[in-house]
Amino acid sequence: MIWRALIFAVCLALPASYLAAADYPPAFTSQGHHYVLYKTPFAAPLSELRDAEGRPFSLDRYRGRVVLLNFWATWCAPCVHEMPDLNRLQHALGAKGLAVVPVSLNRSPVTAGDFLRMLRLDALPLILDSEDATYRAFGPGGLPATYIITRTGQVHGYFRGPASWNGPEGRRLLQWYLDRKE
Repeated sequence: MIWRALIFAVCLALPASYLAAADYPPAFTSQGHHYVLYKTPFAAPLSELRDAEGRPFSLDRYRGRVVLLNFWATWCAPCVHEMPDLNRLQHALGAKGLAVVPVSLNRSPVTAGDFLRMLRLDALPLILDSEDATYRAFGPGGLPATYIITRTGQVHGYFRGPASWNGPEGRRLLQWYLDRKE
């Protein structure tokens, strides 16, 4: 009986936020959309992507880093609005282990490349999924679509629609992943 009372007292002493923070990332809502956590994380699909020069590009190169994978296109107005925020985020958290990886669904690397240069998005790589194979493998269903991939290559959750990733809530969510060693 004394043990039950002691355990109960200890549980009351721990803040609820501490208990919740141990297992789940903080909530993130932006512009009417919500970050959705997968019940069971899964390995990131390794579909073929290309860089600006047409060379194969794999997400495996970011193993050991937290990846914010963002599907976008120049013809998607919310995507265009979100890109400078993602660029600032890469500048701010890149050295802490975050890799912002925008994947363009544009058919032409010239169009996407011109767009990045025009907006002076100097921290973001130009990665293309001109056949939409990776986009379909992730199954987003709209643009922009953003996924968080852990250091071990597991897709943990997604966000559909535009988001303020560099704002306080977005940063808090990403910091939660950066603080985890797995």
